[in-house]
Amino acid sequence: MSDASDDELAQELECLESIYADKYSYDTRKNTFSVTLQAEEDEDDRAGRGKVEFGVGLLPNFGLTITFKQPENYPDVPIEYDLEHEENIVEEEEEDEKEAHIQKIKMPDPFWFQDFRKIITTACEENLGSIMAFSVCSDLQDGLTQLCEDLHEERQERISTLRQEMEDARTKQLVGTPVTKESFEAWKIRFQAEMKTLLGEEHARIEREMADRPTGKTIFLNKMGRTEEGEFDMGELIDASEKVEVDENLFDGDNLDDLDGLEDELADLDADMQQKV
Repeated sequence: MSDASDDELAQELECLESIYADKYSYDTRKNTFSVTLQAEEDEDDRAGRGKVEFGVGLLPNFGLTITFKQPENYPDVPIEYDLEHEENIVEEEEEDEKEAHIQKIKMPDPFWFQDFRKIITTACEENLGSIMAFSVCSDLQDGLTQLCEDLHEERQERISTLRQEMEDARTKQLVGTPVTKESFEAWKIRFQAEMKTLLGEEHARIEREMADRPTGKTIFLNKMGRTEEGEFDMGELIDASEKVEVDENLFDGDNLDDLDGLEDELADLDADMQQKV
């Protein structure tokens, strides 16, 4: 590479160091330089996406570290890079000495991680012939911030929907469902259909119970048939409480003569009453 190219490459490193400060690092042994990027987000949003609400899962940290290496013939060829997801980036927080010896488990990259390789490829293609590390970092930063906003908004909408559903269910338990003309008509149709079914079942049940039961006419005819055979008296059809006992002595000859004299006595009594008046 020419001296001019060396100056240009050095300026690229200086530019990144001045812009990203403590997020920039240079490895003299490997001759690589790295930049750590984090989505720009509100502190409350950052804390909120780390809590499970209404069963909605957490969002991973929107941060990554890209390590560059300037290849031979750069910048006429794309810059070489290695991309790593940052699980958690906490500014100005020192690692606890008691936990410094504990080896952290590498977690799988989030679902959106591979999309950022496409961003890098596009930025390199657009900047061939000129230093491109800063352009790549700038596009990655914008992509992280936009992705964070979109996924956070989507998550909050889901949480809001579930919260509203829970509140609606609680309100419904307390006050019931408001009755409208449409809901009443729908209920009326269902009610009439249910009553028709119940009445039909009851009617069928009564018919089944009455199927083997003799009618009054059948009972009467059966008893009349027994009379013809001398086994039945019509008096059996009359309830004992309705029978009237008649004293036949009241209708003998002497008593009938007394009734004839009674008519004359009543006529004389009526005449006396008219004279007094």
